[in-house]
Amino acid sequence: MAFTSFVPATVGEVLSELVDFTSVQLGWTASYDSGNEIATIDPKASEATFVLGHADNDPHGSEISCQVTKGADTFTAHVDTISGLANVWLFGGNSPEPWCHMVINSLPGDYHHLHFGYLERYGDWTCGAVADGTLWTTSNSSFSSNHRRAWESSYNHMLFGGANRYDAGSIAERMGGVLLDGANAPLGVGRFAFSHADVNQNSIVDTDGIAALYGGCTDNDNRRLIHPGLPLHNAAAPMAPFLIRADFEIDDFWVPIGAVAGVRMIHIDDFNPEQVITFGANDWQLFPLGNKTRGTSYDADHPDGVIGGTEYMGIAVLRA
Repeated sequence: MAFTSFVPATVGEVLSELVDFTSVQLGWTASYDSGNEIATIDPKASEATFVLGHADNDPHGSEISCQVTKGADTFTAHVDTISGLANVWLFGGNSPEPWCHMVINSLPGDYHHLHFGYLERYGDWTCGAVADGTLWTTSNSSFSSNHRRAWESSYNHMLFGGANRYDAGSIAERMGGVLLDGANAPLGVGRFAFSHADVNQNSIVDTDGIAALYGGCTDNDNRRLIHPGLPLHNAAAPMAPFLIRADFEIDDFWVPIGAVAGVRMIHIDDFNPEQVITFGANDWQLFPLGNKTRGTSYDADHPDGVIGGTEYMGIAVLRA
């Protein structure tokens, strides 16, 4: 496992430091094109290539992209609304699979995440290259708007989940996915969404070109783990894995394909952002998945009467 943190001056410097981190500390093949500010990273020989770049076309800040390619199969994940660079953390490891997790603190209290590497695979398929980032829609459902939507999970893309409102369609084609090879993974590429219909309605692909994936912090299955009625960080239920499922046959039969290496879900309410805890002989650093701010929707079934906010959604990243 490896870890570093730094305060960069530019997003290009973030990518340059990422290349140094993955090549020196993780032993991956990585290079940086300083003229175009592009990082090319190969965690495994003869497998997928991860190409990271950035743009300033987001009205609320910069955006980092991560294109994942193996042969003819490809997808691109993004993390957006990077409106400052107060601090950056990089985490990574090579067990059980190569993985790297980036956290950017932009404006005070605002955290942005990008994860890439390989799933700890379940089942008879290969590759498993994964990448995804946090994405935020704008208040009037138009990405060109000057008003970012509040920190509500119900309208935004948390890690490894889906765009769970149709008005989040402006971010759908920028969500991440997984590359999976083999006879039991006939479509080759999966993109995060709640159903294959959602994938198509949000204009990601043609009808039969891709599998839908889910398993992040906004789907009902893992919400039970985040919010079981007791704090997750205790002896009974310390942390929950990010489990990913795929609809390979486009028949609403969801197959578990693996867990995301190096990270766990955690209920962040009782912890401070950036806090380091020791659990099971390992150190984990805790971050909000967005901002510890309550949403604007209300539901009597929610223990504190509030739903939609990202205040309880946290991530624990393996540090040492």
